[in-house]
This record gives sequence, C-alpha cells and structure tokens, in this order.
Amino acid sequence: MTNNRDLSERTFLSIAWRLRLFSLIWIIGILIIIFRIDVILLESHNSLLDLIKGSLPIAIILLAIVLITTQKWYFTLLLLFYPIAFFCWFLPKTILKNGKIYLLGHYLNLIFKCFRNFKKTLIHFSLFVFSILILVIIGETWTRWVIIGVMSYFYFRYSFTYTLKAFKPAQLFGSDLESFLEKNSGIKSGLINALVNVKQEESLPEIERKEKQLTRLVLTNYLFLLISQNLNGFRGKRAFIISVVFEIAYFVFVSICFFWLVNYQLYKIESSNFIIDGLSNPFEFLYYTFKTTLSFGDIEAIKPYSKLAKSVEMISYMVLGIVVLVFFASMIFSLRQEKIFENVKLVTEICSYQNAKIDEVIKKEFGIDIEKALKEFATINESVENLKNIFRNVF
Repeated sequence: MTNNRDLSERTFLSIAWRLRLFSLIWIIGILIIIFRIDVILLESHNSLLDLIKGSLPIAIILLAIVLITTQKWYFTLLLLFYPIAFFCWFLPKTILKNGKIYLLGHYLNLIFKCFRNFKKTLIHFSLFVFSILILVIIGETWTRWVIIGVMSYFYFRYSFTYTLKAFKPAQLFGSDLESFLEKNSGIKSGLINALVNVKQEESLPEIERKEKQLTRLVLTNYLFLLISQNLNGFRGKRAFIISVVFEIAYFVFVSICFFWLVNYQLYKIESSNFIIDGLSNPFEFLYYTFKTTLSFGDIEAIKPYSKLAKSVEMISYMVLGIVVLVFFASMIFSLRQEKIFENVKLVTEICSYQNAKIDEVIKKEFGIDIEKALKEFATINESVENLKNIFRNVF
C-alpha cells in the first residue's frame, strides 16, 4: 500500500513538472520564434546577437522534437495542443478553484461569446496576428504604425466596454449566457433537448438509454438548485468582490502592456519623440510606462518630447482614473448590495424556471418524479452526492 501511494505521488509530481515544462516551452517558443524577444532585448550587444539570432530558435525547436520523441503518445499530443488544453481545461479549473463560480461564469461567457460570434472572433484574431507578423518579419516604419493602430482599436474597445460594465447590473454568467438560458427555457428547449437526445446513445438498449437520460436531467436539476441556493448572502457578495479585484488587475496589466508597446514603437519610428538619457532598451520603456500609468510620474532616463509622445502620456494617466472610478462604483454597488441582489435574483429565477421545465420533462417522459428517481437508482443518487461535494468546494 505504501509503495503504491509513493508511486502515485511521484507520478503526480512528474505530471505537474511536465505541465510546467510544456508551458515554458510554448511561452519561450512564441516569444523567441514569433516575436524575436531575444533580438529586441540584445539589440545593443552585436557580438552576442549574431551568435544567438539563428541558433536560439533552432535550439527551441530541437528541444521540442526531443520531448516529442521521448514521451508517451498522450504527452506528445498534450504538448502539441497545449494552448488549447490550457485555455479550455487548466485555466478554467484554476479559475474555478481560486476565483470561485463568479469568475468561472465570466470566463465561460467569454468562451461562449467567441464561439457565438465566430466570424468576428476569427477576423479579430487574424488582424491581431497579422499586425504582429508584419512587424516581426518586415519591421519597417509603416508596420509600426499598423500595430499601433490595431492595438489601439482593441485596447480602447476593451476599455470602453470595461468602464461601461461597472455601471450596469451585475451578471453572474455574462449577458450572452444569461440570454441563452432565458431563450432556451421552454419545455423542449435546446438545453433539455441536448440532455435527452444524445446521438451516440441511440444504439443502446432502451433501459440503459433511459437511465442515462434521467441521470443527466436529475443532475442538471440539482445543478441549477445548488447554484441558486449558494448564490445568496455573503457567498454571492464575496464572489462578486473577488471578480471586481481580478478584473481591475487584468485591466491594469493590459493597459501597461498596451502603452509599453505604443511608447516603444513611437521611439523606434522616430527617436526624437523622447529625450533619452542612457539606455533605451525595452525594459527601460516598460519601467517608464509603469511609472506614468500608475503614479503620474516620469523617470530621469526617458521623457516624452514630441506632442504625440506627450499625448500618449496624458492618455495613459486615464488608466488610474478608470481603475479608481470602476473600483468605487463597484464597491458602492457592493455595499448597497443592489448589483449583487439583481444578479442573484436573475440567476435564481433562471435556475428555478429551468428546474420546473426539467421536472415536467422527467414526469412526462419517464413517469417518475425526482425524489423517486433518487431512491430507485443508486447511480443517480451517488452522482448527486458527488455534485453536492463539488459545490461545497466551489462556493
């Protein structure tokens, strides 16, 4: 027994370190092969730059090949598709563990929105990647203006939406998922149809197929019930505050990255846009951006000189103002509890309505109520208990 447990622990640690290694390979690979961060950081060291310019990307590719050829097939598959696994499984799992259901709801809403507006998402993603690639590959002045324009479009669009959201009623799962649940609330809604009609189960014996359908319906019923029960009182309020803090931190991070990019590209377009005293590497511009964005201050090494550079600096001052505005607006709503109660009331109503419809389907299709199903089917009762245990950890 002891040996088995030790082996399990070693395996778990091995998988954990393997996932960290996969993350590192993808991050370093993207930064070096696509963005050539090595060239940017070492552009003032010509001898070292000539050495690593061609060899470092090759070394990253060789490392990936070694890992692919020396691992089991499922780890190779995970390495190749790690970004998809990260955004679709590991990140939601981490958000659910640390940010609780409120953050997960917004994350799921973002994924849902991307797939619902797939063409728009694809166009935006292509525009984003194209602007980066032409900068890296061509690197001429016009490509720097292109990336400034594209990133400005994304940033100010995001800033406007983020600021506007602070003055709207809170939405647990975001407007897209909530409207989807509302629209699919009929006796044979898309949600209930998806639970009852699973194409892969058509060939199963009728008794087994009915039991699987009933299990899904009962679990979904309890899922809605547990959500509505656990969103009341302090738990719902705590989840909302956690979400506000997380979103503010993310907004600050995106803002610093955006103004860092703009400032550095303006310098590369025309060095006279800034007065430089000493080094002019990307890190110095990151430090300058950090200071101007969060403290309204400059640094001795870099000062804006042209009207354009000064305008960008003034616009960056708005970031702190937006953060303060959103924070106080959110906290006022939080203290008055209006925003939270509107949110909880809406989601509770949606859950109750869906539950009533699921209960109708169970009685109509299976001639049984939920309580009787729990008594007669041990597997359903066990699944419900497992669901309850999960929710105790989530909320």
